Amino acid sequence: MWFEYGRNANFGYSTFRNSFNSGYPNYSSNIASLDANTVYYFRAVAQGPQGIIYGNTTSFITSFPTITNINTENNNLSNPSVTTNPATSISNRSVKLNSFIINSINNPFTTWFEWGTTPALGNISPMTALGALPSAKHINTITELAPGTTYYFRAVAQNPFSRINGATFSFTTSNAISQINAVEKTEENTTEINTSKENKVNTNILESAESAFGANLIGAGSFLPVNIFGWLLLTILILALVLLAEYLYHDLFGKKSKQKHS
Repeated sequence: MWFEYGRNANFGYSTFRNSFNSGYPNYSSNIASLDANTVYYFRAVAQGPQGIIYGNTTSFITSFPTITNINTENNNLSNPSVTTNPATSISNRSVKLNSFIINSINNPFTTWFEWGTTPALGNISPMTALGALPSAKHINTITELAPGTTYYFRAVAQNPFSRINGATFSFTTSNAISQINAVEKTEENTTEINTSKENKVNTNILESAESAFGANLIGAGSFLPVNIFGWLLLTILILALVLLAEYLYHDLFGKKSKQKHS
């Protein structure tokens, strides 16, 4: 048994052949000296008394050499410097991921984020081609997250020479708003609205009370007082009228007496 592999479906290379006496053995083989960022095709091959049997053809793609750039310092000037920045705008269902890339020799590069619920990540954001910009701040909004969950993420940049990973950060989404919290929030809003209305009513009442002060003293549509201030005012008016009448009486009859004596 052996494997055939190559850069196209014609293969062209094969692993060492291994012999098995009988049964259904699991078979694997390590392949080295492959080219980076290249698609390879392979298939398993078995040979027995009945002849050669070929397995299904499948493929894989090799990756770029990976450089972890935690301190944002690179010894190789052909590699961009990748800085993963803390997440922002964290809610129960979404987040903004942030990074900063310095492209020291202006090679064209592409950047994206890898993220997931474990440090192994497993998801990627859309790749953004930034050309040969000398530096760039990359922000990507991730949605449809699970509430109350810790996520891990890192920034990644890739140019024609290599792929560079930034440091891995984490964030935790907020908990979903429960039914109780939703009711409490509604009540808070309602309370604020009610408070505003009550203040307006109180203001109206104060304005109404000031404008109707005279009517409240003696009663609207009635001569009789409706409170102690009305009675006090009525008493003062009566006393004033009595004193005025007495003054006028003495003044009038005093003049008549003087006229008779004269």
